Amino acid sequence: MVTLECGSCGGITKEASTTDVIILEGCKIIIDNVPCYTCDECDEKQYLDNVLENIEKITNTLDNNLGAIIYLNYILAVTKVA
Repeated sequence: MVTLECGSCGGITKEASTTDVIILEGCKIIIDNVPCYTCDECDEKQYLDNVLENIEKITNTLDNNLGAIIYLNYILAVTKVA
């Protein structure tokens, strides 16, 4: 199991998943099941570079004429932009 040191408090993080909310051009994009590392001490979330790159790819593929709220599953969305 991979662990990382928390950038905020120095605690130990563990693998987890979270829901990420992004506001883009007035649209709320909710991405569920985003892989992350969560600190046991302060609950801070950290993302690996490839996860951040995938989130950027996902948001870049969305149409500019979005609705008010979009709900995506990270795993399904990544397979579509890979």
